[in-house]
Amino acid sequence: MISDEFMPAMLGTELLESVRIHSPETAMVLITGYPNLSVSYRSFQQRVDLLMVKPLDDRELRRQTGGSSRIADGGIRRGEEPAGGEP
Repeated sequence: MISDEFMPAMLGTELLESVRIHSPETAMVLITGYPNLSVSYRSFQQRVDLLMVKPLDDRELRRQTGGSSRIADGGIRRGEEPAGGEP
């Protein structure tokens, strides 16, 4: 699951906390345009698998997550290695 940290209704880490309760094996990717100690700490608390800083490079996002098709087809599970190379 990919979420931005700062959204209108809640923090991305709050969303990921809720998802983690219902789907503990889902890999979590958090993106932020405001990389600071608070975001890093919340990411660590929620066991975020990957923290990425905006602006995002689409190729790097696909490389880190194993490709957008894997995300759309049910996602990457925790502990699963992303695919090497580009899709």
